[in-house]
Amino acid sequence: LFGMWDVKMKYALNYKASKRSDFPEKIIKFLRTKHPRGVKLFRIHVSGDFYSPEYVRKWIEIAKELDGDGWKFYTYTRCWRVGGFRQVLEELRSLSNVEVMASTDPVSGAPPSGWREAGIDGGWHSKNVLCRAQSEGLTCAQCQFCGPKFKKAHGIYLLVHGIKGPTL
Repeated sequence: LFGMWDVKMKYALNYKASKRSDFPEKIIKFLRTKHPRGVKLFRIHVSGDFYSPEYVRKWIEIAKELDGDGWKFYTYTRCWRVGGFRQVLEELRSLSNVEVMASTDPVSGAPPSGWREAGIDGGWHSKNVLCRAQSEGLTCAQCQFCGPKFKKAHGIYLLVHGIKGPTL
């Protein structure tokens, strides 16, 4: 899917837009005026990750501005392992309307202490549960387990992206 030309072009345009100084204002306006009504839950990055601490700060600005509107955000990141990111990711995690989960795999190492995990093939924590999209066929909007509503809960694990897990 992500190898298709139109998808690659869309991601390139999104990246270019994210570099603009008015990116937070554009996202805020979009979510307030053009986003479909209903669930106010937004996943930061369907594919990809944060590319700089400055970019994370833009999402902090967006989340703070939209907190009063009832918006909730969640994201998975591997940047917790990259120098210069931890402090700004901790700031993003500290917002009540944001959940940042450490994306892990067998070679990434365990997630930082206190972080929820989104691991592959079970993850590092024994209490992780299989993503309900894979186990039950729910959408993220239906489940919302990865969102900030469940900040104190355990993490999740995914079998492999795109492979459906066992049916309950």
